[in-house]
Amino acid sequence: MKQKLALAFGLAAIIIGMTYGARSLRADDSHKVMMCHVTGNSTKAHVINIDWSAVQTHLAHGDTIIDPTQAQGLKAGDPCDPTMFLK
Repeated sequence: MKQKLALAFGLAAIIIGMTYGARSLRADDSHKVMMCHVTGNSTKAHVINIDWSAVQTHLAHGDTIIDPTQAQGLKAGDPCDPTMFLK
């Protein structure tokens, strides 16, 4: 009986540890930048989230950085107006 109880507690501890450990494996968005991405047809610009390392390339072809204070409610894929954001 004691062995079964110890085994049950040990298993519970492992499951709880794995559950909380998995939460720390989520993607970290602190290195992401929200941009208004201009496509070949500039009237079809939309919001994208990119890594900081790609910002200069996107700025070079007309994309604009979306200021986080202006980003409330915006998510990737939403339409945007590149003239309204930072260059």
